[in-house]
Amino acid sequence: MKGPDTLPACLELAASRDGLGVRFVGRHDEPHYSYAEIAERALEVAGGLRTLGVEPSDRVAIAVPSSLAFYEAFFGTLFAGAVPAVLQEPRRLGSRSDYTRAATAMIQASGARLAITSERARGAIPQEATELGVVALRDLPRCPMAPMPVAPTDLALVQFTSGTTGTAKPIGLTHQQILANVRALLDELLKAYPEDNGFRHSVVSWLPLYHDMGLVGSLLTSLVRPGPLTLMPPELFVARPARWLQTISKHRASVSPAPHFAYALCVDRVRDDELEGVDLSSWLLALDGAESVTPETLERFLERFRPYGLREDALTPAYGLAEAGLAVTCSPIRGSYRTREFEGRRLVSAGRPLGDFRVRISGGADGGVGKILVAGPSLMSGYLGLEDATRRVLKDGWLDTGDEGFLEGGELFLTGRNRDMIVLRGANYAPEHFEEIVASLEGIGNVVAVGIVTEQGDDLCILAEVRPPSRGAGSNWARVAINEILSAQMGIVPHRVQLLDPGSLPRTSSGKLRRGEAARRFAG
Repeated sequence: MKGPDTLPACLELAASRDGLGVRFVGRHDEPHYSYAEIAERALEVAGGLRTLGVEPSDRVAIAVPSSLAFYEAFFGTLFAGAVPAVLQEPRRLGSRSDYTRAATAMIQASGARLAITSERARGAIPQEATELGVVALRDLPRCPMAPMPVAPTDLALVQFTSGTTGTAKPIGLTHQQILANVRALLDELLKAYPEDNGFRHSVVSWLPLYHDMGLVGSLLTSLVRPGPLTLMPPELFVARPARWLQTISKHRASVSPAPHFAYALCVDRVRDDELEGVDLSSWLLALDGAESVTPETLERFLERFRPYGLREDALTPAYGLAEAGLAVTCSPIRGSYRTREFEGRRLVSAGRPLGDFRVRISGGADGGVGKILVAGPSLMSGYLGLEDATRRVLKDGWLDTGDEGFLEGGELFLTGRNRDMIVLRGANYAPEHFEEIVASLEGIGNVVAVGIVTEQGDDLCILAEVRPPSRGAGSNWARVAINEILSAQMGIVPHRVQLLDPGSLPRTSSGKLRRGEAARRFAG
């Protein structure tokens, strides 16, 4: 698939198509903006950025909601010849100080000279975090300008390996790399479901736009081959998962991706009365990735929503990572995903490599389990400013993903994630972040946070030593307190909290806690 070779050129092409644009779903309305209107607003932001001193190739941090504001800030930055570095907004119930530390570290790691924020984020990011300060989007001067020229090999985006802690690594991707990934996905989709006889693909997404699945897999996919896009705020989906399915039905969406937890959440929380009139027969591609995929959840989702028109071949497991732009492998579109038994559990195939991507297994016997290495046209050149970290994972064009698995019949099966990183709802979390929060509670001693896989997908288990005299019959207070503090500060409630006697958690000879061994003993 050919077309424009930079992201601004893609928006300009979409703006030339009458009527095409983006619909933003709110609680009570659904305003629609054409791509022509979006491009006009973005050019005004571009002029404002130049007025504030932003130069071509500068990096601009963006912390705004998944709304029209995101389009204005993101494409305004690109039209100015600068490079957006996309951050998460602060959580409404989260720790403001934690957000400030994490956002400041990410801004500094990205090398941003200016930060554009929402009103909510502006007060959480100190002015001194960037050379040119922090400005709320609504306060930015609006001065229309012509787009600055950019080349396909110029940097187009800084995205992060994790958007939750200060350990996030900045990844630089060029226009060429991003478009290679988007077009590889589109090629597979259009091969399975061509746009002919008046049919045009339509996308619905609630995914946050700071996440690669939301930005690359939804927003840019709808732009590169211009088509209708309907965006929901992530918090609306979490509050009412049925709105996702209702929106797919209402706007006859053919494509709507989501991390695995979303499918489990719908099964558990969507009521029959919320499905009255819902017709999911238009949904051709339900891409499922960003975390471990379990066959039980896929089967439960299909059984629950088949009576409402859900096609069995819509469910499409995939595998990818931020360092590759988004997707690396994908199960057959308009086909059935494979499962197989492995060490007493069923695994779901993540499919075959997309486009010109290659996958190989290192360190395992022939056909056996080993490290998953990937190479391809959208692979990052490296972590920005982190040469040692880059050398550890990137060698001769091959990326060590940190994941383990095996190939069978050309298809990839994952057997495990990174050793310590916890993957929840498509985001990576350092275990130390959970551990520090829980350990701050009075009466709690040593803590280990580990990722576990349940029938619903990836989840969190907290192993906490409770000091006497708190330990015993009345220690349920600790379980309640742990759930409450993690919910308030991280927006996450662990699937399991295991309370232990002091000294129960295993340590190395040097006194360090052994997370892997703790998980095997207590979280199995």
